[in-house]
Amino acid sequence: MPVFPPRRRVYLLRHGEVSYIEQGRAVPPESVSLNEQGRAQAAAAAQALAGVLFDRVVCSGLPRTRETAQIVLGERALPIEEVPALHEIRGGRIMHLTSAELRETFVEAITRPLAPTDTFLLGETFGDFRARIVPAFRALLADMAWRTMLLVLHGAVNRVILADMLGAELDALGHFEQDAGCINIIDVNEAGYGIIRMVNYTPANPLKSGMELTSMERYFLEFPQVIAEDD
Repeated sequence: MPVFPPRRRVYLLRHGEVSYIEQGRAVPPESVSLNEQGRAQAAAAAQALAGVLFDRVVCSGLPRTRETAQIVLGERALPIEEVPALHEIRGGRIMHLTSAELRETFVEAITRPLAPTDTFLLGETFGDFRARIVPAFRALLADMAWRTMLLVLHGAVNRVILADMLGAELDALGHFEQDAGCINIIDVNEAGYGIIRMVNYTPANPLKSGMELTSMERYFLEFPQVIAEDD
C-alpha cells in the first residue's frame, strides 16, 4: 500500500457576530463580546464540530475569539491558548474619518489590489499586518506536538492565512469572505504545505440565505449614524 505524507488538520474559525455599535456609540474592538446572534452562530459551529477530537485550541486573546472558542469546546477539558500576534488588523479612530473615507475602507478598498503601505482606518498598514500574522501562524504549524487544532481568529486574519496557504499576496484578500461564525478547514503536511478543504462554511446558515452584503459592507452601514452624533 502506498505511503502518503502525514497531514494535520486546522479548523480555522471566525468569531461569532458582535455589535461594534451599541446605543449609537462605537464599542472598542479590543473589548467587544459576542451578541445574541454571535452566540447562536458559535453554538451552531459547536454542534457541527461536536465529533472532532481537538488536541490544541488557540485564539487571538480578544474576548470575541475566546468566547467563541469556549462555546465550541463545550465540555472538552482543553486549555485555550492566546496568541496576541494574531489580533485583528488595528485601525485608527473612525471619528476622524469622513463618510467617503469610511466607504473607501469598508466597501471599496478590499475589492481592489492592496499595497503594503495601505492602512486600515488610518491605523496599521496591511504590509505590517501580514508581517505579524504569517510568522505567528507558521510558528503554530512548526510545532509538531498537535494533530488537530481549533484556531479561532478574525475576518482579516483568516483571509491573510488562507491567502498564505495559496501563496497569494495582499491583492487576494478581497476574494475571501469570512462570515461571522464560519469554519475553514486546512490540512498541512510536515513542511507546512497547506491543502484548503473548506472555506467560509456557516453552520447556522449553510446556504447564506439573506447574506448578500459582506461583513464589511454591513459594518459600513452602521457607522454614518455614529459620525453624525459625534459631529
